[in-house]
Amino acid sequence: MVADPVGSGFVASLPRPGGNATGFTPIVGSLSGKWVELLKEIAPRIARVTLLFNPPTAFVEGHLGSFKAAAASFSMEAIVAPVNDMPELESHIATQTRKPNSGLVAIPDAFTQGHRAEITAL
Repeated sequence: MVADPVGSGFVASLPRPGGNATGFTPIVGSLSGKWVELLKEIAPRIARVTLLFNPPTAFVEGHLGSFKAAAASFSMEAIVAPVNDMPELESHIATQTRKPNSGLVAIPDAFTQGHRAEITAL
């Protein structure tokens, strides 16, 4: 599972990947801005939003621009949260839950998909 095959260096481009590559990617960087927009629609009082990702498995650069622009357009604080393991994940979510009106966007990748039950429970 690769969030951004071009950004991660696996293929040259989506229309012409080159070599012997096949597959699809349902996640593009612009979606992170849409997720922020949906959070604001669901919970209009959200004042800060965190972009959660695992650096070894998620190519976050493709998401940052859209995420930060959307947060700014809604006057929300944008927080970028790289987490490498469950203790970091638990610590970060615990910190954010102490602040009222916080939201979370988790970039779908192998780490967040593998720990989706724990993320949801936290």
